[in-house]
Amino acid sequence: MTKNETIVYLISIGYSVSQQGVLLKNGSKTQTTSKNSNGYLNIKTKIRGKNILADIHRIQAYQKYGEKLFEEGVEVRHLDNNKLNNSYDNIAIGTPRENMLDTPLWVRLKRSRLGAAYVRRLTYQDANEIRAKRNAGYTYKELCLEYKVCKSLVSYIINNRTYNDSEHTTL
Repeated sequence: MTKNETIVYLISIGYSVSQQGVLLKNGSKTQTTSKNSNGYLNIKTKIRGKNILADIHRIQAYQKYGEKLFEEGVEVRHLDNNKLNNSYDNIAIGTPRENMLDTPLWVRLKRSRLGAAYVRRLTYQDANEIRAKRNAGYTYKELCLEYKVCKSLVSYIINNRTYNDSEHTTL
């Protein structure tokens, strides 16, 4: 059974999500929700002897948007970026880009900096050495060869467009 078929089936056997985002079974609150590894609330139950999982926000989105939820490229969005808030007014559908833009800018920037720091080949000490050596007369070519980096990175470092103090202190 696909994820989409699971949602339709759960609704057909009496599951729903209230306006406030609470999972209901035949109109009564149920305690069968848990958090998955991504932090979303879900329901775990058995269907035809098999354990299945369904995300609460997807059930709410299906109630709100119907079959549009199942169109290609459609994701469920939490407008306030709170994965636990499955209230009717907080759930929308949209593109992956719209979903990503629901995350506040400062959070996206922090994630970007952390990701960049993870893949960086140079340390901040290396960057400071490059600046000092350039001030001492080293050419771009010499710096590129010594540190095994491209000219554009050396230029960005020298002009404080990357590996600068403000970037380093916000990590």
